[in-house]
Amino acid sequence: MFFLQSCVKFGRKKQLTQAQCSELRHKRADGVLIKTLMEEYNLSKGSVYRYLGQE
Repeated sequence: MFFLQSCVKFGRKKQLTQAQCSELRHKRADGVLIKTLMEEYNLSKGSVYRYLGQE
């Protein structure tokens, strides 16, 4: 249980900043295709949908 108390973060770091994530959402709302977003941000389809699903 020590590792929970030492404020260690697990997992990979986010590939996109908050600004990029917001931009991605706005582009998708404007009708940009998922495939285009994948190529532009160098993300997988799952990652694009994950970022779109975040608040």
